[in-house]
Amino acid sequence: MKKAIAAVLGIVVMLFTVACNQQNPDKIGATTMYVDKEGKVYETVVEDFSMPQYDEEELSLTIAEEISAYNSKNGVDTIALEHFKVENGIVKTQLTYKTASDYEAFNQEAFFNGTISEALAAGYTMDVILQNPSNPDETIDLYQILTMQDKKVMITDIPARLRVPSKILYVSEDVKIIDEYEVDAFENTDATIIIY
Repeated sequence: MKKAIAAVLGIVVMLFTVACNQQNPDKIGATTMYVDKEGKVYETVVEDFSMPQYDEEELSLTIAEEISAYNSKNGVDTIALEHFKVENGIVKTQLTYKTASDYEAFNQEAFFNGTISEALAAGYTMDVILQNPSNPDETIDLYQILTMQDKKVMITDIPARLRVPSKILYVSEDVKIIDEYEVDAFENTDATIIIY
């Protein structure tokens, strides 16, 4: 009996953890990118659908076909359509990507997530000024960034809310801080860099 209870509790904890790692698209009001601790990318796109060039079924089918074509070349479940809903003239889609590289390849948009060392090796420049979100007067430049080679970094020019799995240490100056883990980069005209 104790083993059965322990097994059930284990399943409940696992489901709770999975649920916490994903963002509920029904509660998201603006396009949001979220990266979990394993590097999986969750993209929730929120767009106006009041004057669509496709109807709802055509749009859903088009997205599914594009994902299927990508997965046939790169591996089953590399990208998955988790949610698709049109309501009150707004379309919400949530896709998951196995890696940031899959997001980049599928969308043809710059999106990096990895260590600072890996970002530099991939050719990203870190010659920028970043601020501490809890104390905007505290800034760092390239010299200090180069001393943090093992820290994780997200780099993208996507206008969206950007969320990382652990506390943001430093971030681009032209973003709005939402909380310790998330920023609003809709108004940032340059690439957004988040060190966490």
